[in-house]
Amino acid sequence: MSDMLAAPSPVDLELRARSHIAERLGRETFQKPDDISRAFAMVGIRKIWSTAFGVDAEQMKTTLSVAVNRRNRIVHSCDADPANPGQFQSLTDGDALSAANSVEQIIKGINSLL
Repeated sequence: MSDMLAAPSPVDLELRARSHIAERLGRETFQKPDDISRAFAMVGIRKIWSTAFGVDAEQMKTTLSVAVNRRNRIVHSCDADPANPGQFQSLTDGDALSAANSVEQIIKGINSLL
């Protein structure tokens, strides 16, 4: 804030604000439902999940969380099975398509509000 308050002109203020926002967005991933909610709240869109999905909001958040957690296990721990050390969790093409379809459905639901 102090950097922006010290801006000598409105143009410089705008550039500094954009720079700070870009830096923050570059650090955060906005993968998880609560992170997505906070991101939309930053630009004035509140209660994105209940607005986009109504009574199905919690189910959609859970669906996204499952897909994100699986993606993170694949990327960060080679999809190792925590219940069976040295083994990997299976991933079928059906699993991948189901996750992709769920994410697409969530994106379309949120995008319909924008």
